[in-house]
Amino acid sequence: GEVLERVQAVDTIVLDKTGTLTVGHPSVTDVVVLDGHEAAQVLQLAAAAERGSEHPVGEAIVEHARAAGEDPGFSVIGFKVIPGQGLEASVAGRDVLVGTQRLMTERGVDLTAAASEALERLEGQGKTSVLVAIDGYVSGVIAVADTLRPEAAEAIQQFKRSGIQVAMLT
Repeated sequence: GEVLERVQAVDTIVLDKTGTLTVGHPSVTDVVVLDGHEAAQVLQLAAAAERGSEHPVGEAIVEHARAAGEDPGFSVIGFKVIPGQGLEASVAGRDVLVGTQRLMTERGVDLTAAASEALERLEGQGKTSVLVAIDGYVSGVIAVADTLRPEAAEAIQQFKRSGIQVAMLT
């Protein structure tokens, strides 16, 4: 009973982000294709390369491809993780890089203005973004984020209507 009486005095609630306000695992939010490449091809090749990865971003890309009907069933040769940067693999005879701008630079892949703009825009939205290069050319950018739970905004609004300040700890 005492706890319920004390709850009336609460004026601030602090919520954890991951798994409380968000669904708790990353998912693909955007697939930006560049230079006339097909979205399906970029997604298929990136997902096939990521199939051997245990990284949450790679798992999100594979899951998204499967959900989109773009099952990454290609054969993969020479899969290699580059810690902190991404990965490289030969997928269906194509050289595929999936990773950071640093990885692309170190492998001699030039970033076009469109690739840089897409990367900057998506990261400005708080999304984790990876570049996808096929045969030495940046072909796309895939963004991943831990998306909000559908009920999160309404729950926060209810707290605010009740006069409770809401803060997020992440």
